Amino acid sequence: MDYLVRAGSLEGFEALVLSLGGNPVTLMQQVGLTTSAIRDPDTLISYPKMTRLLELSASACNNETFGLQLSANQGLFTVGAMGLYMAQQQSILDSLNVALPYIHMHAQGAILTLEPNNDGYRLSFQTAFSGQKQSQQLTQLSINLICRIIKTMAGEQWHPEKISFTQSKPITGSNEFRKIINCPIEFSADANAIYLSKRTLALQPNCDQEQLRQHISHHFKILAQSYPNQLEAQICHSIRALLPTGDCSLENISAMLDLHPRVLQKKLKKNQSSFSALLEKTRSEIACNLIAHSHISLTELALQLGFAELAVFSRSFKKWHGISPNQWRKQHLTTDD
Repeated sequence: MDYLVRAGSLEGFEALVLSLGGNPVTLMQQVGLTTSAIRDPDTLISYPKMTRLLELSASACNNETFGLQLSANQGLFTVGAMGLYMAQQQSILDSLNVALPYIHMHAQGAILTLEPNNDGYRLSFQTAFSGQKQSQQLTQLSINLICRIIKTMAGEQWHPEKISFTQSKPITGSNEFRKIINCPIEFSADANAIYLSKRTLALQPNCDQEQLRQHISHHFKILAQSYPNQLEAQICHSIRALLPTGDCSLENISAMLDLHPRVLQKKLKKNQSSFSALLEKTRSEIACNLIAHSHISLTELALQLGFAELAVFSRSFKKWHGISPNQWRKQHLTTDD
């Protein structure tokens, strides 16, 4: 199975490589990626290839903290629609709890675990596909990205209690770690983790509403560029992004497209379509693709598609295709994944 990750994870990659005297095009070609593949942040690319790209770039640019530096200009909206959803929760703990089950929306194969630790919590990171030495840069990127996401919600003055890395202390990059991560750092630890206080997790996300509006506007511009004059395609794209959150409503999709719900409905009606029809169409397409090309459990798939339970999903699938999900899988499952 080739785990996938949103191309938005490489936000700033080309600029950073160039600033360090490297050639981003050559580096990407060496791992089988293209610069065009990362233009749309919602495009899915190979997660293992991205991991190799980060390690290769760190070596080519002779920079032990490449992943750390790449994450320095990323933040809440690097994770796309999930960032918008997190920003609207009642507490940072709520934000993390709604995000952790859906981390696969951003990165398939990323494993985040939040657990009590002494007087606070430990948020640990690992992947399902690579060893420690093969993913040091990815770990740096991921750990600091999470910190920056929390900082966006908690305020610029916030810092974690401590951060730990399984990698050994860098030979030349210690100052960069201290500069970018302004908190106690432990190397050669038993886990890659961020240590958070209960007070931090109790805070209500303090996101600038103007920043949220700007992000929505930016998201709309990307959709408009990717699907010019194709409102239905833009809607289906947005539905895919929000389905796993369980909050894929007409109101939220309209907000992502910078339209009032009534305006969106009128535009669809003019095209002899409707939001509910596009929602069903998108669910059907995702279901057929995942059933045929993965071994995902039907229960998990039902939840990803926003259904309350497997039975409801199964009835809907049979209405769409005339057979059950299990029958579809027997007829269409491929073995090349």
